[in-house]
Amino acid sequence: MFGSLPAFITAFAVHFMIGYTDFYHLLPPIIASLFLLVGVITSYNFLNFTINHSNENNFPEIGKQI
Repeated sequence: MFGSLPAFITAFAVHFMIGYTDFYHLLPPIIASLFLLVGVITSYNFLNFTINHSNENNFPEIGKQI
């Protein structure tokens, strides 16, 4: 998330420097920010696994009935 801050700060700063501050021009960086936020929230469990649970095999073996 911190790696994306320079891109979003630049996107918003350029829009404000040029004077494109209406909602229509700010909509693409706003949508991109929302996509980033949703992606970070939904991937939290995947990215923050613990060592105790990382070696578990949760996939069924091929050929076995579920």
